[in-house]
Amino acid sequence: EGCLFCVKHRDVMSADYCWKLTSHARIKELETNLFRPSEKKEIHPAYRVIDRIQEKLRVIKQGSEIREQWVQQAKDNIRAGRYHPYWDGHIQLLEVIA
Repeated sequence: EGCLFCVKHRDVMSADYCWKLTSHARIKELETNLFRPSEKKEIHPAYRVIDRIQEKLRVIKQGSEIREQWVQQAKDNIRAGRYHPYWDGHIQLLEVIA
């Protein structure tokens, strides 16, 4: 997660990277579904990660027409239950326990 917030991090402009980011956001959404806040009403840190990923995807999308297509395809993949291979196993496990 730290790399997402590092000012030296450079996004890799590719459809695969967009798919990986959207899959990562899906994991974080599932994690927040499992979260039960304490009496202090703490906010799960995954919300910051989700916001950062969405911000990155917005910027990528605005870069060009082809990049907009990459982001849209990545979001379509997630809605269809097709996750990036890097995150697929984690997501499937979380979907079972969430």
